[in-house]
Amino acid sequence: MTALLDLAAPPAPGGSAAGGRSVVGAAVEDAAVALETAAEAALWPLRDVELAELVVAAGRLAARAQGLLLRLVGEADARDALTADGATGSAAFLRHRLRMSPAEAASCARTARTVRAEAEATGAACASGRVSGGQAAVIARAVRDLPAGPVRAEAERTLLQHARPTTRPFSAGSPAGSPRMSTPSGATRRRPRSWPGPRNGLCGGWS
Repeated sequence: MTALLDLAAPPAPGGSAAGGRSVVGAAVEDAAVALETAAEAALWPLRDVELAELVVAAGRLAARAQGLLLRLVGEADARDALTADGATGSAAFLRHRLRMSPAEAASCARTARTVRAEAEATGAACASGRVSGGQAAVIARAVRDLPAGPVRAEAERTLLQHARPTTRPFSAGSPAGSPRMSTPSGATRRRPRSWPGPRNGLCGGWS
């Protein structure tokens, strides 16, 4: 399954895998087959601990798939490749072919452009499963209008640090078990239960 985002491996001559498929195309097809196998497998034999681990693993895999989608949309948008069939733009293509809502499609296209040209670290974090597509959209929106250079880089770095997942145990005294964060003064505050943004689509989408 990790082959889906294993795009750093050197491609075969011409950028194609065996059989003439591109490396990315072959990885996506293989991932689709693996997901179909998983979808048909029974879940009842799984132990509770394994179920919890798989929830985390599946969530990170979904984020990595969203990261790949951002990469593909960003590259296609830069080439105007999504308008060949008559779509008026990348967002229109996403609405029609992926059944995204207008707001979701526009956000996905904007996020893809931003992580391709202005927030590469965010794109890499999404591709590795460290942040979700929704979190990437929030970060991209926050840094998009900042001046290029140290200010934007520091803002992106700070947001990525706050978005990183936690493995700390849940605090018994926190509502819904939300983990606590330490502040510089030594006081504590609660980490937000979820990031703002996604409301539709794959585990939230892009709004």
